[in-house]
Amino acid sequence: MLYSKRMIISGIDMKLNKTLKAQKLLEKGISAHKNGNFKSALEKYKKALSFSPKNSDALHLAGLAFFESGEKQVALDYIRKAINENNNISRYYDSLGMILTNHTNNISTPKDISRAVKNDINKNRIENLLEAELFGYEKGAFSG
Repeated sequence: MLYSKRMIISGIDMKLNKTLKAQKLLEKGISAHKNGNFKSALEKYKKALSFSPKNSDALHLAGLAFFESGEKQVALDYIRKAINENNNISRYYDSLGMILTNHTNNISTPKDISRAVKNDINKNRIENLLEAELFGYEKGAFSG
């Protein structure tokens, strides 16, 4: 089956439109997150994920918002999903380490540790602050 140029361009436009919507929602979520409005931030992050389900930044930020909301197990799930989507971003491992060291059940697994070591992640960067995480996103450090 041959596709016309119009069909191909239309498909590219739709994908780009979804990416731009997700990016805009992430920016709004970050703003809410910085102001301590975790519920609003989570709504924006989840909506961004509806447009771009494999967006590792949206997964990571949602994980941080869940952590700040006290839902540590859900936070771990989101952070691990972000790592599964993009395992080359050290701040995801930093967040995972921070959550695991603050988790009351201390449920770190050898798999988490071995992935960090395998990907040559700096093991001394566990205690990142939320402000530092969000500052990096504002500067355009999105992974996709």
